[in-house]
Amino acid sequence: MNLRTKIVSMLSLILLVVLGANVFAGAIPVTISDVEMEGTTLTANDTTRVDFERGNRIEVRVELEATGNASDVVVEAFISGYEYSDRQAISDATHVFDVESGVKYVKKLYLDLPDRADEDDYKVRIIVTDRNNDEIVQNYNIKMDVPRHDLAIKDVIFSPEGSVVAGRALLVAARVKNMGEQDEEGIKIKATIPDLGLSASDYVEELEYDESVTSEELYLRIPSCTKEGEYNVKISAYYDDNYESTSVIKTIYVEADECGGTDVDTDSSKVVINVNTDPQDIVMGTTGAVYPMVISNQGKTSKTLTVTTEGTTDWADVKVSPSSVVVVNAGETKTVYLYVSSKESAAAGEHTFVVNVKTDQKTEQVVLKGTVTGGNSGADGSWDQIKSGLEIGLVVLVVLLIILGLIIGFSKLRSNDDDDDQGQTYY
Repeated sequence: MNLRTKIVSMLSLILLVVLGANVFAGAIPVTISDVEMEGTTLTANDTTRVDFERGNRIEVRVELEATGNASDVVVEAFISGYEYSDRQAISDATHVFDVESGVKYVKKLYLDLPDRADEDDYKVRIIVTDRNNDEIVQNYNIKMDVPRHDLAIKDVIFSPEGSVVAGRALLVAARVKNMGEQDEEGIKIKATIPDLGLSASDYVEELEYDESVTSEELYLRIPSCTKEGEYNVKISAYYDDNYESTSVIKTIYVEADECGGTDVDTDSSKVVINVNTDPQDIVMGTTGAVYPMVISNQGKTSKTLTVTTEGTTDWADVKVSPSSVVVVNAGETKTVYLYVSSKESAAAGEHTFVVNVKTDQKTEQVVLKGTVTGGNSGADGSWDQIKSGLEIGLVVLVVLLIILGLIIGFSKLRSNDDDDDQGQTYY
């Protein structure tokens, strides 16, 4: 064997030794000695399952015992088979760490069980790996269950979207889904803007299991002169006889207005009134129109206000709800509703009336308008009534004349028959 052949043989031997160290590497020198989920010890591949409710986070405690030295070790836990795992994987992993023979290591991982996961059996897979050795895999059986009562707010809809001008209304609707096993009744949906002292509520009467519903729009009028900027809007759902609740927080941007609110007081106890002054249609024979009046007390003391109206006596009936006397605490906002319905004698067309808001210090007036439709029109209405009466009288007169003509005709016919009978000769 020449020198060249010897060198090639030695290099080949070294290469085989190097490659063999990697190709024939054994399992990572670690054993999984204990696994606990939420404090319950599990056995690998055991037929007994542990029940967990979806929508919760479970803690997975893994105890390892090193039988040798290894570097860059990673422990991972995951659940496969979830339909939306490409967007929300059910998994967690540790940072890399080194192990030393004869030492025990405890690692904690956390798995978030999606509330959209199917109610079914799953396997939690614990994998221990490093860079070169074969991985260690152990499987643990669990059951993913559905809670009896579970409601989720899936979406929140603002109108207008994104931003609203101060002094105008913000409408809020919530899309909720029943994720629990039981049907829910009497779900209360509430929207609040804490920084402005605004709130509004409504009820969803019934929501069956796995069904979704969108609530009615909740009316929040942003006070005039509100400082421009972002405000948190908290949307809450109360269910299971108000024993359970869930909430989400969204933001809305309030744009500054021209500060057109009416200042009832000019001292530190400032009250701001906001009401839509556009004319409303008031249809005769119906409940009429509603004028919401939002009263915000931006002062430091509570205020008592009295709400009355002028200029409605001849054409409309007005009801103030919940009361014509309103107590608004410091920093609080309340809504007073004016229900305006037309009288039968009301003339059609536009009418103007005045709302008086009285405090201890002064009375402020707000001018509102309403358009009556379907009503009478003064003298024209009276003539219509006279005309209708004359038409009815004429019909009655014609009927009487016809009856009288028939009576006269029958009388003459009977008279002629009697004359013929008297002139007849019998033999």
